Amino acid sequence: MSPRIKALTVENLRSIGPVVKIEFPVDGPLVLLGENNAGKSNLTRAIDMVFGERWPGTLTLDDHDFHGRDPDGIAVAIHASVEGLPCPYSCTGQVTHIRWIYDPQNPQQNGDSVNYSMSCSACTKTYMNRN
Repeated sequence: MSPRIKALTVENLRSIGPVVKIEFPVDGPLVLLGENNAGKSNLTRAIDMVFGERWPGTLTLDDHDFHGRDPDGIAVAIHASVEGLPCPYSCTGQVTHIRWIYDPQNPQQNGDSVNYSMSCSACTKTYMNRN
């Protein structure tokens, strides 16, 4: 089975308000249609933030990345349900869910605002920022 994103949930990223959830088709492409400033590019940015070239735990956001352009009291969250992705910490498990949250109001124990974690069918491993 090839790795694929099954569903994506994005909260408070740029023009995306409280919650937007997309279910990806099993076969064929997903086509995003909408007027300007509807959030199409912001959905692709969310995918790039979690699955792109940069390590997700090192990403930081600017004020314009928050919905309403105000980071006070607001967290940006991206959740992805995936399949076909082998867990790097289990010889038998597969990653089922990836979570990325940027919340400067509630930093992690090490002081970082990013919480990046993945869940696996055999284990759960949490990756802290910059580790």
